[in-house]
Amino acid sequence: MTDLLTLNLQQLFGGRIFQIPNYQRGYAWEEPQLQDLLDDLDELPDGREHFTGMIVLQHTDRPSVVDISGDEHSVLDVVDGQQRLTTLVLLLDAIRREALSASDLGELAVGIKSRYLFITDQSRQLATKLRFLDGTQEYFERHTLADSPAPGGPETPSQRRIMEAAAFLRDHLKKHSPEDAGQRATWLLGLHTKIAHRLKLNLYEVADSAESGVIFEVMNNRGRPLSDLDLVKNYVLYLGTKLDLEVATNLLVDDVASAWAKIFTNLTNAELDDSEYENQLLRTHWLVGYDSDAREWHGRKSVKDYFALRAYEDQHDELLAGLRAFVQTLADTSLAYADIHRPIRDGAFQEYAGQPKIRAEIVELSDCLVRLEHVAPFRPLLVATRLRLGGDAQKYLEVLRLCEIYAFRIYGLFEKRSNTGQSTLFSLAGKLWDEELSFEELLRQFAGTLLSYVSQKDFLAAWDMPELGEDPDEWYGWRGCKYLLFEYERHFVGQDDLGTRWSAKLKADRQKTIEHILPQTPDDPYWVKHFTSEEVEHYGHSLGNLCLTEDNSSYGKRSFTEKRGTPGQTTPCYANAPLKSERELAQYDQWGPAEVLERRAELVAWAIERWALPVGLEAVEPTSVKSADDELVEEVV
Repeated sequence: MTDLLTLNLQQLFGGRIFQIPNYQRGYAWEEPQLQDLLDDLDELPDGREHFTGMIVLQHTDRPSVVDISGDEHSVLDVVDGQQRLTTLVLLLDAIRREALSASDLGELAVGIKSRYLFITDQSRQLATKLRFLDGTQEYFERHTLADSPAPGGPETPSQRRIMEAAAFLRDHLKKHSPEDAGQRATWLLGLHTKIAHRLKLNLYEVADSAESGVIFEVMNNRGRPLSDLDLVKNYVLYLGTKLDLEVATNLLVDDVASAWAKIFTNLTNAELDDSEYENQLLRTHWLVGYDSDAREWHGRKSVKDYFALRAYEDQHDELLAGLRAFVQTLADTSLAYADIHRPIRDGAFQEYAGQPKIRAEIVELSDCLVRLEHVAPFRPLLVATRLRLGGDAQKYLEVLRLCEIYAFRIYGLFEKRSNTGQSTLFSLAGKLWDEELSFEELLRQFAGTLLSYVSQKDFLAAWDMPELGEDPDEWYGWRGCKYLLFEYERHFVGQDDLGTRWSAKLKADRQKTIEHILPQTPDDPYWVKHFTSEEVEHYGHSLGNLCLTEDNSSYGKRSFTEKRGTPGQTTPCYANAPLKSERELAQYDQWGPAEVLERRAELVAWAIERWALPVGLEAVEPTSVKSADDELVEEVV
């Protein structure tokens, strides 16, 4: 490692070309981080300097580039500081664009372009001085920095953030630039001077990835804390330098580079590129392959303790094998994790593409778990099933189906705590991973766990209709009501109808998207004729009186005859509604208590079948559950 250097941005860019390796996460800064940087510049007095962080660079084996003027430029990997470096380049490009619009700042624009943005090699080809190795380069060069952008837009979240950051910075300059031409030129020159000459950065240049990993843990310059995933990566690289094996460092460096490239690609493509998701991925992987007891998970400390160098004295070959397996299975887990959380996206569950019908069912049921907002208890088990059983789509589907039934019955219908059965499910994941359970026994124990919390008898009884005079049939206030009605709509149109996705309209407040056929406050003579006041109270929120809609305000409190309407009618009515479950209502000639009960019976019969346990599992014996299931483990869904 070289000595620490303190440089300004102009000195940093002199003789260097920066490339961001594909094992680094994509561009992540958003408006709060951008505004912080702009505030720092705004508050920096003229002539004063401001320390703005750390840049860690790693030498590469790429040959130096000689530009058209004969100057040589080393090619270095950006190990840390890529977020700030990218942002400063975007800000300088924004200044360049403003300078082009000023009559007397043409030379400043040319200087910014040649010093910070592009290099012209000896064959007169332009190339950016900041380069991306993760698939972002073409967008950055041909869209972001180009004066005449190529057609098309961003294709990944990191490209989208680059686009948004560039737009935000350009807009900031336009809003704050003085209208007077002379004052604007002075202001732009002053801002450029602050960025190029007054911002100070500490620079480390290191020889290899293992060494940079050690530095990276304590030299964070990204504008947000390092995730445990970052720190585990650094610890693995650190161990590579300590193993008494000739091949250890190179093998681990290659494994880490490959694994983290896959991890960030998978998370970014699923729009899960946030420290919270990274830490959750790390936890899931640990619960599956190392310790299924969530109470024993302590973040990166658990990983460090497990792979502590002192525990492997004279067993460095075993430690190396363990580290390589850890890194590789973590990368595999990232794909399974991304598909669990973002199933409705191109490429999800791609390994099942040869079985399109089963894959479509897997995508739909996975989306059901996401909509139920109860993914966490099942994540380790789904990961273990995916990784341990390989490409067996049918077995994955069977486990997934049980997960959705479990979530609906226990967390939805009976509204039990969100960790109910969680420790037992985690234990099943670990046993499946360790091959201590056959697949058939896994299903039996899974179903037994479900039945230990909600018996088949209790499940059926939950749908009973109270008699008139008893407590009202209250389904509208239940959190899972819209989910049930959405699934009822889907059973009409089939899983291939993309119009039944959980769209933004259907995510809206249930007051807008759940229609009371008999209005909550009926005052039309029709309703007075068909319902007594006691029946209004009893049936108003009944399951049979509720229907999914995109906007119930169009129906209001009109009579059933008006709501029903006729086909071809131009004003909103059931007969011409976009959802089939609404159109189904138009088959009724009138709406009274008998119709509410008839439709309720149809819905209940469908629901009991929809969330029935698979044949052979309804009668399994309830299994004993772990006491830890009573302890809530807080984490995002």
